[in-house]
Amino acid sequence: MTRRVLLVARTGLHADPVGALQPAVAALAAGGTDARVAVLDGHGPTVTAALDDARADRVTDVVLVPAHLPPDRYLVAWLRRVVAHWLRSVEDAPAVHLAEPLAATGEVAAALARTATGPTTRLGTAAAPLTVPAWERVPAHRRHVLACRGPRCAALGAAEVTAALTGELDAAGLGDDDVLVTATGCLFPCARGPWLVVHPEDTWYGQLDADQVPRIVAEHLVGGRPVEAWRVPRGDPPG
Repeated sequence: MTRRVLLVARTGLHADPVGALQPAVAALAAGGTDARVAVLDGHGPTVTAALDDARADRVTDVVLVPAHLPPDRYLVAWLRRVVAHWLRSVEDAPAVHLAEPLAATGEVAAALARTATGPTTRLGTAAAPLTVPAWERVPAHRRHVLACRGPRCAALGAAEVTAALTGELDAAGLGDDDVLVTATGCLFPCARGPWLVVHPEDTWYGQLDADQVPRIVAEHLVGGRPVEAWRVPRGDPPG
């Protein structure tokens, strides 16, 4: 039997769980455990991509450890759904197990208690101010693209779609003052993800894959003409 542990966290706007969890990965590796980091949403290796890697490596058992702090019922609930979707979509899958959330263990509470009573650094007025001129200017963009990185879109391939978008925009020489791309959380109709939403045209592109991105960039973001064949109207029912 070959076993792999996946430490799973969520990302905020600027969080880096992959980097933050590397000491834990190293500690597990020192004990002979194959361990990796995956994210439910946002930026980083997705749970489905990590499961794909485990399957390709012929791992027989995968253990998911919800490693997010503070405790997050959302993470555990979505892990069950994402894994179920993945298991339905592949053959010869490894057995996938869910461990106790890290935040629920007594060791975390003890570590917090030690930290609260340990050495501290006094804070003063030397830090940078909240408002600075460099962060007052709205980018002079012609179009704003919202790229959903919510948990369902992440499981359905949002990372590949976003990577393709970034690559195509770079190849076309388009920067933030042309097309401003913002990664978002759930945009609501996530059952039809991955989503890209382009403003000011209010164009919603759903159920995308990376192969569709070059046409969206060429025709819409460069040429100014939405790809009507892939546009999802407001209020359009699932189908």
